Amino acid sequence: SNLRRVLQVVVASAQELRISEIATLLKRSAKVVFELLKGLGGLLHHQQSMGGLKSPSFVRLLHKSVKDWLVDDVHADEVHKLHVYHIEEREGHRILAEHLSLVLQLNKQDGKGRPSNHHVDPDALLQKVHESKPLVRYAIRHCGWHATKAQHWEITVAYFKCLPVYELRLRLNLDTVAAIID
Repeated sequence: SNLRRVLQVVVASAQELRISEIATLLKRSAKVVFELLKGLGGLLHHQQSMGGLKSPSFVRLLHKSVKDWLVDDVHADEVHKLHVYHIEEREGHRILAEHLSLVLQLNKQDGKGRPSNHHVDPDALLQKVHESKPLVRYAIRHCGWHATKAQHWEITVAYFKCLPVYELRLRLNLDTVAAIID
């Protein structure tokens, strides 16, 4: 269901995401995602009015125990989950990894059908970060982690073999790099 997919993304995300970013990931409108989240005030924190669709309207779990309850397999039987909100965290990582690999253009292939990462333009992606394009900064930082957690090895390999992504990570974290060098 749509609600389950929203919860999977929220649980798997490495940081709070905006309603608009979740909508982009799931190919839904921000209004649809907002309506799905409206009834979950006891599980999630997000702005409660339609004004909440304006940036920044981040979604986060109220407590780690909420995540534990949502993904708990111990109390679920093999055929039916004990509650309607039970989710597979790995599926959330898969959704994130696949979308983020598109953002980073890791899905391109060369003329022989093999993954090709030479086409990634770090300057163009960095420009998108400065223009506040949704999910670009997040993709640079977390795509490989989500792909690994989802056991999506094709994306994992493409991410970690893509030198322009490493360049972008360094350029986004120059203060951290300078502190390490000094």
